[in-house]
Amino acid sequence: VSSIARSSSHNFSVLDEHRTYQEIAELAHCFRKKEVSTQCHYKHHADLPGCTQWVFTIRDPVKRMVSAFYTTTGRKTPIHFHCSPGKARTLLENASASIEDWVRLSEHERKKCNDVFNLHTRFLAPEAPDGTQEQLALAKIRLKSMIWFGILEYWQESLWLFKHALDTDLSLYTPVFNINKYNKTLSKEAFDILESYNMLDRELYNYAEILFGRRLALLSKNEKEQHFVCDKETICWNKSSRSKRYWHINETSDASLTDPYNKEHVICGPRHGCVLSKT
Repeated sequence: VSSIARSSSHNFSVLDEHRTYQEIAELAHCFRKKEVSTQCHYKHHADLPGCTQWVFTIRDPVKRMVSAFYTTTGRKTPIHFHCSPGKARTLLENASASIEDWVRLSEHERKKCNDVFNLHTRFLAPEAPDGTQEQLALAKIRLKSMIWFGILEYWQESLWLFKHALDTDLSLYTPVFNINKYNKTLSKEAFDILESYNMLDRELYNYAEILFGRRLALLSKNEKEQHFVCDKETICWNKSSRSKRYWHINETSDASLTDPYNKEHVICGPRHGCVLSKT
């Protein structure tokens, strides 16, 4: 995988796991309950500046839930799709289970997985009562206050805004994905049920699209002419192994694509990343 610097002006690194707005604000000693947290100073490493800017990434709520399901099935540690004990959790232990199987469970069983419903809204406003308009309103306020947020379905445009908002010359990035292969086509019944469990996230997503469009309108023509072009060669590697062995994604058998160990430990991405170019 390319080791070329992502930017000549900034260093980028992942410092921690997924955390809610409240958890991050408390670590940064700036949490303000049911308000926007400001003047945050998150000193993760001694050599890093302490100023914290809020950023967030959102994606279509139904696609997010489907992705979380297939990333979790068969894995010993269900980190993306949590269900309390019952038929739903048992189903997740089956690497061959489908989201349609989950939809066919009773509503009582499906609701044992309520930790994965409206996830974006709950991450942005965890201290508000779950599933309420109060929680949605707070999530919208906090999202709007952020210096940058990205939308997965508009990733090129999100990177334009990232470069603009943070004043960085970001010139390369490497998207990676968990290795799995499933038919993610949804029946109308499945889509409607998943949508019904994510109504707040749907409204938040629609709101994000409006804000996103307004921010894009402020960019110059030159900023909008820059695109990231990804290397067509995709390679995979075991992120848990000390070995630096890589292999081409086509060398991975279909059986390996649904193997629980591989789903948890193997990730793939374009060999030389995605490089900025002008159209």
